[in-house]
Order: sequence, then C-alpha cells, then structure tokens
Amino acid sequence: MPLLAALLLLLSIPCLATVTIDSEHAGPINLSSATRYLEDNSNSLNLQDILALPGSQWQAYGDNTFSMGYSTSTWWLTFNLANTSPEEVRHLLEVG
Repeated sequence: MPLLAALLLLLSIPCLATVTIDSEHAGPINLSSATRYLEDNSNSLNLQDILALPGSQWQAYGDNTFSMGYSTSTWWLTFNLANTSPEEVRHLLEVG
C-alpha cells in the first residue's frame, strides 16, 4: 500500500504524457507510453527524496510491459492519468 501511495503522489512530476481514461472504457489501458521510471539501486531513497528529484532524473519506458528482470533495486514508476468523464473511474493497476 505505501508503494501505491508513493506512486499516486508522483503523478505530479512534469514532462509526462497523460493517459486519458473515462467511464466508457472498461478494458485494459496500456500505460507504457506515459510511464517513466527511476532505479534506486541502493534501496535508500524515500518518498521525500523521490519527490525532490528533478524530472530529468526519470527515464521514459516505452516497452509493452514494465519488466526489468530480476533485480535487488527499488523501481519507482510515475505516470499521469486524466479522467475526462464526470463520474469516478476505477481501474486495477497491474505492474510486471
């Protein structure tokens, strides 16, 4: 749950493509084109550290599925979503 909270807070990082969602779209949404990532190979960064980083530290990820293979690193992901419908939209986030 803390990872999800961190991910949601990171949505404010600039320079990201925005994925538009609405209540009429019920299927999977590919976020690859809008996802940026950061590898913390020291596993020492916390949420405050991540939020303080400039947008230039993040790398674009354009592949179909985020998969970096086996790694002991911590991977931080961010993306922007825009709900264009007047009602709440719920989706399940699946990474891997």
